[in-house]
Amino acid sequence: MSRKLDIQMDVSGRSVSAVADDLEQRLAGVDLPLEYHAEVLDNTVADEINAGQIAAFSIAALVAIFLLMQAAFRSWRMAGVAFLTLPGAIAGGVLGALLLGDGLTLGAMAGLLALFVLAARYGLVTLDHLLGLERGNGQRLDPLLVQLGAQNRLPATLASVACIGAVMVPVILVGSGPGLEVVNPMAVVILCGLVTTSAVTLFALPVLHLRFSAGAQDADEVISGPPDAELELAVR
Repeated sequence: MSRKLDIQMDVSGRSVSAVADDLEQRLAGVDLPLEYHAEVLDNTVADEINAGQIAAFSIAALVAIFLLMQAAFRSWRMAGVAFLTLPGAIAGGVLGALLLGDGLTLGAMAGLLALFVLAARYGLVTLDHLLGLERGNGQRLDPLLVQLGAQNRLPATLASVACIGAVMVPVILVGSGPGLEVVNPMAVVILCGLVTTSAVTLFALPVLHLRFSAGAQDADEVISGPPDAELELAVR
């Protein structure tokens, strides 16, 4: 443990690096007690983190999310439907980043990535529940079953959103002070994105599943015939 004193100042009229150089020159001639030293920090937390590395990790995470969806559903079609809803789910987070007025900062990028993960999780659980209803009834989903499935997922989804929101609100209220340059905008993006994420998960995703991928497998063939026709499928 060591004692320290942080002194923060705003710079105007000159560059941060020029002011930092002057401070370092002045501090070089100051005699401090034994084991005490002064250090000039001219970088924020966001500047110290490699944004390019974060972007690469984000792309890798998105690819992994899509492959995990395909492995979970064993269907490229269902994985595609679930994955394509993710941009709509994080639309609120994008709006939150725009409201901050700082552009796509590192904190906003981290918040959007977190929203992608949350939206993917909610989507996987919702679709798995709908598939369970489909298997339990021995038939393809109809609008009534879709409505029932969405209603069943409503309490758990809202409880999860409320818990995450309760964690984000104090961080937002504290503000973007020293050390919170990344965490504060991330919390704003996540809180705004939770609204659209829950809406897409509970309303849009079940409807899209009913329309495009209910009961479908990648290798399925649709066979039509008279109502009384008996069809025999040979599984090879």
